Amino acid sequence: MTKGTLQDPPVWLSDYEDIFNLLSDFLDKLDKGKRLLTRLTPKSVPSLFDYNNSDAQLIWTLIQMLETDFGIITIKPERAQVGKEIYDNAKVRFNPEREDVIRGWLARPKQTPYINQWWLAVDSLEWSRLADMGYIRNNPLTFSHKHAVDIARNLSTLEKSLTEPKTLRHLSARYFWGDSKFLDNKAEYLLAAFPYLKENILARPILVNLHIPEQYSSVLFIENQDTFLMLANQLMALEENTTAIVYTAGFRGAANRIRKKGSYVFSTLSQTSTETLDRFTIWWEQQMPEAMTPCFFWGDLDYSGFGILSSLRSKFIGMNAWKPAYDVMLQHLLNGASHSVISSNKGTQIDPGTTNCWYSDTVLLPAIRDKAQFVDQEIVEFCEIENSFISRE
Repeated sequence: MTKGTLQDPPVWLSDYEDIFNLLSDFLDKLDKGKRLLTRLTPKSVPSLFDYNNSDAQLIWTLIQMLETDFGIITIKPERAQVGKEIYDNAKVRFNPEREDVIRGWLARPKQTPYINQWWLAVDSLEWSRLADMGYIRNNPLTFSHKHAVDIARNLSTLEKSLTEPKTLRHLSARYFWGDSKFLDNKAEYLLAAFPYLKENILARPILVNLHIPEQYSSVLFIENQDTFLMLANQLMALEENTTAIVYTAGFRGAANRIRKKGSYVFSTLSQTSTETLDRFTIWWEQQMPEAMTPCFFWGDLDYSGFGILSSLRSKFIGMNAWKPAYDVMLQHLLNGASHSVISSNKGTQIDPGTTNCWYSDTVLLPAIRDKAQFVDQEIVEFCEIENSFISRE
């Protein structure tokens, strides 16, 4: 019997899971467009390296038969070494001409490439004549365990629903199986696909929390919620305070649009008059000279905190690290009240290099690099910085 007529699976295939998995792995590589090569290792064929397994040599013989009797693979052993099995780390290359045979053996029919499924799905639906069909066809969306036709149909339904402004979170939950975050990083996709609906696709507004005294002269941005609330509670009773404080979740990610009208919503924790809030809004939306209201940032004494400062400085010109609080944290760092830069609670943080804030770049960042230690801002007590909120005028 020739190689070309051996279509039926060998009777032993179902008895040896590792050989079945080896062939299945090749089909996975085919489906994903990956290189059709693997090596025989304890990871790829565990039983072959289990020397307590009496079938180890038989399994090696059967793998060789996939080459000699079926033409499915080619095996290229490494150079022979004393004390090393001939199959150890041998290269195994799959013969793509035998794909149909293996698919028959494993009952895994060939799948239509996803891009082709997407094209068929998109072309079968009705879209607005103003939709950018070239962009939609060439940029398929994927959603775990959902078919291309279902995703395309929901995208089409989403387009038809945009007769009035809706947020990305609402659209995402409504049309993508209750997942409100699916479209979080796909605003540009929707704008490119449906440019005529630009005004009806609303990015999630940034909730900006404020405490603003009636006579404020500077603005302090706080990285962490606990510290912001601590300050807000204390400053409510401090009549001499002349500093407005600001907090929002995710300063760094929000920096690019935080000052754009319609992209944010203010929430005040103070009894702020309409006139004062209007004045603050005019400054916030850059309708008055920046130098009239100096601003500062106070966050964790770590790389991430200074990364936030760097991002905010691109939108709030002249923003600097707030020295009163960072001086306190720096002292804690020097006294050993700190934690390692490789702390599991911090994750991997990237050194921002420079922030263009003199105090950060020449004092604070060199200190944490030298000590390889971080300090979180919650360590600071209000009494340590209280005098910095009192006007000296």
